[in-house]
Amino acid sequence: MDLEYYEYLKSAKWAVIRDRILKRDGYKCTRCDNKAFLQVHHLTYDNIFEEKDEDLITLCKKCHRKEHHKPSKPAKKKKKKGKKVKITREGQKCRHCGTPVVKKIPQRKQIGKNQKYFYQWYLYCPKCYAMYMVEKAKVIIKR
Repeated sequence: MDLEYYEYLKSAKWAVIRDRILKRDGYKCTRCDNKAFLQVHHLTYDNIFEEKDEDLITLCKKCHRKEHHKPSKPAKKKKKKGKKVKITREGQKCRHCGTPVVKKIPQRKQIGKNQKYFYQWYLYCPKCYAMYMVEKAKVIIKR
């Protein structure tokens, strides 16, 4: 469709026609009786801009897409919240990219005044740079 048609659908004239067709069809889809996401569909474009009521019907968004042979958008799949695999050993696969992780020893830094712990080593993915802090490498600072 061209820009003129889309501008027409925003016009006051179309709003009046649309309301009349929705009222005529009982504010429900003529295919499935759905009362949500209603749209007015042109059965023919022969009388475009001067439509006759019999050229128009009310359809819900889903039926309107079917009418124009467009597939309905699939429902969004929810991510399964399973248990994360704990990465605790060198050679295990990274959760993000599947590359085997390697052991890294951090450079020694001065221990901060309020620091409660530090890690002697951690696991690192050389491909995606993910870091896995391992509980058994954690050293508690006793003050």
